[in-house]
Amino acid sequence: MFSAWCLLVPLSCALSAVPAMISSVSSDVSVMEGGNVSLFCTARGKPEPTVSWRAVNHPAKKYPSGEQLDIRGIAREQAGEYECSAQNGVSAPSTKTLRVTVNYPPTIREMKFTRSALTALLRCDALGAPTPAFEWYRGSKRLTAGHGTRIQTLGSHSWSWH
Repeated sequence: MFSAWCLLVPLSCALSAVPAMISSVSSDVSVMEGGNVSLFCTARGKPEPTVSWRAVNHPAKKYPSGEQLDIRGIAREQAGEYECSAQNGVSAPSTKTLRVTVNYPPTIREMKFTRSALTALLRCDALGAPTPAFEWYRGSKRLTAGHGTRIQTLGSHSWSWH
């Protein structure tokens, strides 16, 4: 006669939790106004992290969750910092920030002319990205500083005295 004994030993396995960690994120990006932008953010962790996006300058704006954020027909107002956040409930979210620059051609916002008895002051206020460079002309002749002409540029403003 043959007999067998069977011994049952309870087995347990522990799944260790791993905090969310961003493993790669897009570099800063520069795009022309009206163009399309794709930002990427990948993360690891256990359980699998959820990746979300937010525009730092516009916190009320909601974006869909996911490793890729697509912005179609980007406008200059959408330029700024974007934050990628990965979280899985194990610890505080892992975050990375990148900058989106939206380039657009210069436009003159305001041009003023003021004249006094001895001088004339011209002021030009322009917007553009990158910041516009200013050149002053009288007719087709470019004006340069010197011989009674002073030119000053500060950011998006330029002044010329004669």
